Amino acid sequence: MPRVFRDVPQAFRASRPWGRPWDRPLRIAAGLAIAIALLGGGVAHAALEPAEIVKARQQDMKKLGGGMKVFMGYLKDDKGTAQDVAAAAAAMEAVTKGLPDQFTDGTAVGVGESEALPIIWQDNAKFRQGFTDLAQALDKILALPATADKAAIGPVVQAVGGTCKQCHDTYRQKK
Repeated sequence: MPRVFRDVPQAFRASRPWGRPWDRPLRIAAGLAIAIALLGGGVAHAALEPAEIVKARQQDMKKLGGGMKVFMGYLKDDKGTAQDVAAAAAAMEAVTKGLPDQFTDGTAVGVGESEALPIIWQDNAKFRQGFTDLAQALDKILALPATADKAAIGPVVQAVGGTCKQCHDTYRQKK
């Protein structure tokens, strides 16, 4: 055995399923960092000031509005393709999943530029159901074939718009 290996204690030479003895803590730390990054949406909002949460929420709502513009551009103005509609629906669905958690206590009307009515927190289960309904409507768009025509896409987009309207009529302060 080469002298280099003779001087290394047996514990460090033994084969370990996780590699070198110092690899395990590094792997655990890396796993925790990944978990925090994946689950960090709620943690990040908890660290923000209420006005910052409102601003972030409004940015996400604008993303939903941008998706609706893609839908309407395709249906009414012949802009884009059915694939663009599907891509917009996928982006909207991703935003929709995190939005309910952005409506935290202390972010109602009067905080920043919030238009969120207090009824959101009084009937939170029904409010959250609106986002579930929106996600289901968006799933219907994503379930359409890539070659779907306007006749197939139109009614599904109308359902998406209906869920948005119902939520805004009930939970958003009138301008």
